[in-house]
Amino acid sequence: MTKSKTFKNDKMPYCSIIVLNYNAKNFIEKCLRSLYKLNYPKSRYQIVFVDNASIDGSVKLVKEKFPNIKVIKNKKNLGFSAGNNVALRTVKSDYYILMNVDMFVDRNWLINLVKVAKADDRIGLCASKILIMSDKTKINYAGGWINFIGFAWPKGFKQKDSKKFNKMEETGYTAGGALLIKKEVLEKVGLLEEDFFMYYDDIDYSWRVKLFGFKTVYVPKAVIYHNYQGSSEISQNVVKKFYYLEKNRLETLIKCYSLKTLLLLFPLTFFVEVGLNFYFLIFYKSPLKLLTYEALIKNYQSILKKRLFIQKNRVVRDKQILNQFTDNIPGYALYHPTAIKVIGVIFRSYFNIIKKFL
Repeated sequence: MTKSKTFKNDKMPYCSIIVLNYNAKNFIEKCLRSLYKLNYPKSRYQIVFVDNASIDGSVKLVKEKFPNIKVIKNKKNLGFSAGNNVALRTVKSDYYILMNVDMFVDRNWLINLVKVAKADDRIGLCASKILIMSDKTKINYAGGWINFIGFAWPKGFKQKDSKKFNKMEETGYTAGGALLIKKEVLEKVGLLEEDFFMYYDDIDYSWRVKLFGFKTVYVPKAVIYHNYQGSSEISQNVVKKFYYLEKNRLETLIKCYSLKTLLLLFPLTFFVEVGLNFYFLIFYKSPLKLLTYEALIKNYQSILKKRLFIQKNRVVRDKQILNQFTDNIPGYALYHPTAIKVIGVIFRSYFNIIKKFL
């Protein structure tokens, strides 16, 4: 990693911290007050509060208690990606930091993110170490895995924080809840995926950023605390969450993989899809998995247009991307040890075959 020349004497990059809110009034004051206490030059960062048409008095609270904060009020709930994109389009900055309102920052959080980002021009995204607010000894996110057919999960989830989570490294995906994005990334890669109302947006964006030649890095010294499932506790039930995750996972695969890789993946993906359909029909009595295909078909023109842009402008091949992915499967996906073992063998074998063909 290339070193910054005289970081302490250089002019600090200007940062815009974008705090997205939807009916989370109870978290706002603690979140914003922690941002005021950051160990970063006050003239070199601003807080931008983006509200997704809350009806709980959130905007009124911010205007009364934090009159100096820039407020963007959306006319309807745009979701995570589109809500943040409103600010990303209009705010001028060197670095943009996306942050959920149900978070509370360590005072050195921002400066530690910036130091890493500034040290290497190839770094495009920096992710924070996210600890669970109700038990600050436990991990919410310490880097992220992406499986080669698109399943993703955080490292260390609900494990005790320890030295093994203190290594700065490139990561499969950078969690969107506390994420630094460089201006150059927005200019080359574009904005967050607005088709994704919720879930998988950070995985999709991390993948695209990698394809454009940037690094995605986990920064363990940048610590932030998350009220896990706080503001989203308006809560989507598990089936609806699954619908968004699956629709968005499949769209990301279609956009980001080359045609050759998609063809190589098709047999395994087909059997996984059949299995997931049966699982949700049997255990949840829900056809929502089938509806993910309907949504993709309805939106096929837009998806193909975005795919064309990505494939035309990418500078990294799939084989390099797959080297950053994993052949493991998340433990929560299968509850039976034998099933995990058997399917794990199948996945690893298939993964190795695909890499040989590429």
